[in-house]
Amino acid sequence: MEKSACLRQQVQKGRFPPGPPALPLLGNLFHVNVKAPHKSLIKLSEQYGPVYTVWFGTYPAVVLCGFDTIKEALIERGHDFGSRYPLPLLHKASEGYGVIASSGERWKQLRRFSLSTLRNFGMGKKSIEERIQEEAQFLVKAFREKKETPFNPDFLMRCAASNIICSIVFGDRFEYGDKEFLSLLEMIADNGRILSGPWVQKIHQEIDEVIGSSRCPTIEDRTKMPYTDAVIHEVQRYADLIPMNLPHMASNDIEFRGYLIPKGTFVIPVLSSVLKSTSQWEKPDSFDPNHFLDKNGCFKNSESFMPFSAGKRKCLGESLARMELFLFLTTLLQNFVFNPVIDHKDINISSVSSGILHIPHVKRPQYGRLPPAPPALPIVGNLFQMDIKAPHKSLIKLSKQYGPVFTLWFGGTPVVVLCGFETLKEGLIERGYDFSGRYLLPILKKISDGYGIAFSNGERWKQLRRFSLSTLKNFGMGKRSIEERIQEEAQCLVTAIRNKQELPFNPDFLLRCTVSNIICSIVFGDRFEYEDERFLTLMERTEGISNAFSKPGVQMYNNFPKIMNFLPGSHHKILQNMADLKTFVNQMIQSHRESLQKDFPRDYIDSFLIKMDEEKHKPDSEFIDENLLMSVINLFLAGTETTSTTLQWAIQILVKFPHIQEKIYQEICEVIGSYRRPAIEDRAKMPYTDAVIHEVQRYIDIVPMNIPHMATKDVEFRGYLIPKGTFVITVLSSVLKATSQWETPDSFNPNHFLDENGCFKQSESFMAFSAGKRMCLGASLARMELFLFLTTLLQNFVFNSITDHKDIDISPATSGILVKPHVYKFCAISR
Repeated sequence: MEKSACLRQQVQKGRFPPGPPALPLLGNLFHVNVKAPHKSLIKLSEQYGPVYTVWFGTYPAVVLCGFDTIKEALIERGHDFGSRYPLPLLHKASEGYGVIASSGERWKQLRRFSLSTLRNFGMGKKSIEERIQEEAQFLVKAFREKKETPFNPDFLMRCAASNIICSIVFGDRFEYGDKEFLSLLEMIADNGRILSGPWVQKIHQEIDEVIGSSRCPTIEDRTKMPYTDAVIHEVQRYADLIPMNLPHMASNDIEFRGYLIPKGTFVIPVLSSVLKSTSQWEKPDSFDPNHFLDKNGCFKNSESFMPFSAGKRKCLGESLARMELFLFLTTLLQNFVFNPVIDHKDINISSVSSGILHIPHVKRPQYGRLPPAPPALPIVGNLFQMDIKAPHKSLIKLSKQYGPVFTLWFGGTPVVVLCGFETLKEGLIERGYDFSGRYLLPILKKISDGYGIAFSNGERWKQLRRFSLSTLKNFGMGKRSIEERIQEEAQCLVTAIRNKQELPFNPDFLLRCTVSNIICSIVFGDRFEYEDERFLTLMERTEGISNAFSKPGVQMYNNFPKIMNFLPGSHHKILQNMADLKTFVNQMIQSHRESLQKDFPRDYIDSFLIKMDEEKHKPDSEFIDENLLMSVINLFLAGTETTSTTLQWAIQILVKFPHIQEKIYQEICEVIGSYRRPAIEDRAKMPYTDAVIHEVQRYIDIVPMNIPHMATKDVEFRGYLIPKGTFVITVLSSVLKATSQWETPDSFNPNHFLDENGCFKQSESFMAFSAGKRMCLGASLARMELFLFLTTLLQNFVFNSITDHKDIDISPATSGILVKPHVYKFCAISR
């Protein structure tokens, strides 16, 4: 709070330079290319001038661009901008101690002492030159041991350069194989290197003319070797190693170019805007040693050469670095010709990543050949390329740019996305086993810990799925017995709706109760009365879980679980509701244990308890309490929410399109009449009703991104290698709403499932229940429920809206793992 107050005071008292519009909390994050932030800052300076403000989160930073601006700030006003801004990572590492990260009197004393001491131990003198010459010979020896086979020189060059400062700071050098030295080097970032190019031959010639092959290069040779000196300077300019400089800070309230920059403000002097300036260099984006040579071939320096920064915070060891660069490079080129293993024209001398340091390209071993991906930000990945209200639409849009198989980053986790009918068919059906794993998103991991039929993997999942399918069939799924239960429950629903006496009501609750009672009768062995207090609580918890899964808070939790644990949001509601649901189910399980008769199983719980008893002596049995609890919850939630929500959507759609509602009723009258109950065998004679139900499922696209899948092994797929354990999103919406698969994919159109003769036609692209090995376990039950409940309702009622039916919005109200409809009240008028 104190820090926030100081920041507010700082902002209020300053007259900050102009800058791009900033978002709350995020600031100008979207304006910055994370792979090359300095380029973004230079580009913004073209619009906002050489002095402007950007916001990093809630913190303002003043950006300085261009030679004249940086010269004025760092050299002419050096004291004003001479402090070091404590970036969080820098402060975490140093706590403001040391010559680099300190400010004020501490920094002045440490810099004065360090400069004096470094000089005492040879910096800029003959003694340190001799150490560098000696180390260069160790480096030559190490190179010779490679016996002219290809190698990456990065490590050896880091060892050599590091040993010079080690000899000053620690009093001795290290052998290149020393374990302590190797540990130290692992913590040091890569150095730049350009050791191959057409200009190397000219350096060889200059070495031969000035030094020869018998003696070691010395620092006094530099003045006689202008081309070599120019190349070294151009390497530093072109590499632009620290493009945004180390962070500076205003040492006091500064009047600068008409602005008031308050004391403590973060200041970024963009060195890259000088080193790559078109106004300062003839060919700033090309490597050209002529930038440092005059027309006579003599070396010429430039005020715009600022690789070591400038002013009071200029690099402390600049003279040492210059000496090292010259002596190491000339010694290496005196002894070797460096050839690449590929055509020298194919060497990429651009940086592979940028931040405080530019890191050059290095070929590193990679695990997997992941598909292409949009640029991702550190920590947050591709979060900002996702529409949090409709993430599936963002994925489909990205697939148009990156192809039907591409990679996204959720935080630091790579996610392979599959889009389009052909891709999903191949991934889920033809290669079903390869992608049949269940990836546990943080919220799913927190809820299930990998137990239960929905969120398990491997042998556990296979055993639980086999057992559950068999048990559900034993208790009537797909048979006449379950059909009778649905017909019976449908009559209870009709009675409950008649009790509304044609007054407006939201059908959501009654539909959830009705559908839930079917799975309750299978899992718990009985249905509940709609007024039962325990059942009402159960429905409330179920609704809470379902609604939370459709909200952005859960998506944020899946990206940043550790952070979100400390922040309010819908993820906490899920966890609390799930805890209450577990308590209820555990009570039901205990009740079943107490009344269990092994020869007469009443339901799924009884059957599981019997199986547990049969396998109690197997140490690796999957029939354990944890799997029983989570499997019951999985079946209950899946059997309640998707079907009841689909029915809720169906009623809304039929109210919006009364002519469709009327056409279904006509088919009911022709096939069923008004006196007998609808039966599942009627479906084959009612193609229009069947087409409408299928179109409802296609149109609402209830689980648009599917439940998360995972690669079960290293998978070669369409030219890519997807490593085992990779999170895979199979975007069902890309099939259910594909222009290549449906005539009018974004419109509600039952003709999608009717042929030219009005007969029902199935489609391979109908993947509302997913496809392949992880296809919905209860698909046949859900189909039966949808048909019997909907026809029973329309046999008994006309559904009308209290508003104009044209104003009903049948687009999703929320979208996440599940999509949810808008809430409306309807009148059910008895027929």
